Amino acid sequence: MAALPKDVAAILQAEQRQGYLDSSVLGGFGNWLTSLAGQAAYAGTAGQLQQLGAAYAEAALNQRPQIWQQAQALLQTAAANLPADTAALPQAKPRQSGHQAADCLQTSIEYLKGVGPKRAVLLRRLGIYKMADLLFNRPRSYESRPQLVAIAELPEGEPAVICGRVLNKTVLRPKRGLTILKVLLSDGTGNIAAVWYNQQHLEPKLLPGVRLAIFGKTERRYGGLELAVQDYEFVEAENQQGFAESGLLPVYALTANLNQKAMRRLVAAAWDKYAQYLQDGLPPQLLAEHALLPLRQALAYLHFPENERQVEQGRQRLAYEELLVTQLTVLANRLPEQEQPMQRPVVEPILPRFCEALPYRLTGAQRRVIEEILADMQQPRLMRRLVQGDVGSGKTVVAAAALYHNFAAGRQGALMAPTEILAEQHYQNLAPLLQKLGLRTALLTGDTPATERRQLLAELAAGEVDVLLGTHALFSSDVEFARLGLAITDEQHRFGVNQRNLLRQKGALADVLVLTATPIPRTLAMTFCGDLAVSVIDELPPGRQPIATYAVARDLEPRAHAFVRAEVEKGRQAYIVCPLVEESEALELESAIQVLERLQSGDFADFKLGLLHGKMKPQEKSEVMRAFAAGEIQILVATTVVEVGVDVPNATVMLIRDSERFGLAQLHQLRGRVGRGGEQSYCILLNNAKSREARERIKTLTESSDGFVIAEADLRLRGAGELLGTRQSGLAMLKFADLARDMRLVEAARADALQLLKSGEYLQWPLADEVRRKSELLES
Repeated sequence: MAALPKDVAAILQAEQRQGYLDSSVLGGFGNWLTSLAGQAAYAGTAGQLQQLGAAYAEAALNQRPQIWQQAQALLQTAAANLPADTAALPQAKPRQSGHQAADCLQTSIEYLKGVGPKRAVLLRRLGIYKMADLLFNRPRSYESRPQLVAIAELPEGEPAVICGRVLNKTVLRPKRGLTILKVLLSDGTGNIAAVWYNQQHLEPKLLPGVRLAIFGKTERRYGGLELAVQDYEFVEAENQQGFAESGLLPVYALTANLNQKAMRRLVAAAWDKYAQYLQDGLPPQLLAEHALLPLRQALAYLHFPENERQVEQGRQRLAYEELLVTQLTVLANRLPEQEQPMQRPVVEPILPRFCEALPYRLTGAQRRVIEEILADMQQPRLMRRLVQGDVGSGKTVVAAAALYHNFAAGRQGALMAPTEILAEQHYQNLAPLLQKLGLRTALLTGDTPATERRQLLAELAAGEVDVLLGTHALFSSDVEFARLGLAITDEQHRFGVNQRNLLRQKGALADVLVLTATPIPRTLAMTFCGDLAVSVIDELPPGRQPIATYAVARDLEPRAHAFVRAEVEKGRQAYIVCPLVEESEALELESAIQVLERLQSGDFADFKLGLLHGKMKPQEKSEVMRAFAAGEIQILVATTVVEVGVDVPNATVMLIRDSERFGLAQLHQLRGRVGRGGEQSYCILLNNAKSREARERIKTLTESSDGFVIAEADLRLRGAGELLGTRQSGLAMLKFADLARDMRLVEAARADALQLLKSGEYLQWPLADEVRRKSELLES
């Protein structure tokens, strides 16, 4: 087979090396293939090249290698007909289009001056693949430099900036692996030795007469002052003072072998060459309405600010667009049929009979939320509602009321839980109540035997099952409802929006109800749950006492165990939660299995202990939970598999080992496993917290039992992505918006998104491409 021309082979190899990112040539690899079709030398394969080029540009990343191979084979075939002097061929240029500016920003970072293949690998570790990624790489903080001072006035022991000329230099090697470079600087007022450690590569550049700006800290050594260099810059012009002239310097996230100086230079280089291609995603009238900066100015303020006010102005502009794109994505997820009128059967009020069937009285909050749900289910449009309720607030009974009303309307219901333990517990709690009201309830999990599953699914399809409870098994293609009218998901943060819709799509016109015991701050709910109306159960059932929560240093573990022993000797039960199933040398934490073995032969040798973790088979987990609920197990050693849904009223102690390793929301969920009976309950946070953030998490939990207060603190400490759960994090990766303090921007973005969805005007804006990309993430 004929050899490819060198320039063609180079581009093919670069595209393959970069992971088929469509970025190996200016304008994109797909456009480059299309442009070859316009050259006479490739006339015989023009049609195929155009098809492959268009397909490559539109293809998903995992489809591109196959298209690349087809293109390579086609070009090798065409090479046989190329003239011998391929260098005489005109250079291939990407086709001109309205997207050319955007295409330039998609150029691989490898082609930026100062990068190259090796440094490109480092940048990719930071998520920087293209020029656009570098320009939109937000500094994680900023540092200000002191005002320039004369060498004669240098303060001792404090950071300082000086600017002077090199007089001479000395290289010392006091021991193996240590090189000290000392450079004598003068600014006309005095001299000082600037000191670098293990930076011998600078020595040839520091010639006498070279002018430097240096930032460092003065230290007294051997009777004289030295300046330990933290940063430096070569200054050419006499009237310049280097970074001493900058008000603020950006501090970027780094990886090994990449320092701040190099990163700042790369940002500056990218800005000089590619900032001209930035296209504003928002029209001028919207920017003016909210007093926001144009995109290019906003990014300039982020990377090259003079003061903190400029930083905040730039951030707010980018945060607003980010929030607007997210709101458009989430709100567009409203199902079209939700907004269309629908016929609902007339249903007699069910609440009186439902309350008669309960062994207890509803709280005021439960009744209010049930009435909100029933009102939705009588409207001529589909319901999409989120119910937030703190741990133990009684969301299950609210779900039961909705299922009963749905049954009265002649329709089937489904309730999906994230774990088999929770699904089985829902079945045990709901089946007797719903059966009393005339509903037939069934349970479907991955552990359901095949014969039983086939029979159950046949009965479900025939309409003989009124309510189906289960796990992800409800998504299966063979699960068919005769007339699904209500789809409920519990612990909604563990499911993506698309998964909720998969369940809802089992019925042509199904209401959607999602439940969460993780209270969601208002800004977060407005941003990521904007397609749902929100109800809040803000009242605990009577008789529940606040859980006393204590932070205990790890070296006081024997005292904590003595407290657990005292409670168990009273006839109570306890949880001991560990972050790991198996031993981890990297984390140096004791695993649940090790803890069980140690406690069985030590502090709790005379008690009955059990083990529960996520790697156990479903049947094993069910048996352990049954034994614990029955009181046969006194102390349950577990991982976070007990975080949701486990309800044992006799358990009064939750001891969480290595609690500094858990998030606030997770700690709050774990704490909620106790305090479910009438007895005083306790949560002990055994910890070795060293970081400020870990100490703040634990302090927050000991001071508050309010789930919303805790959720706000969690949002402030961890951000939206983790709080929503990994399944939604692709959508929730907010780089510029701060939901803990951007309420005004969230409200403005939501109002604008609602208006734009009605008019469709935004579809003509550049940000429409980003909305489409995030919509794909939402569905993935």
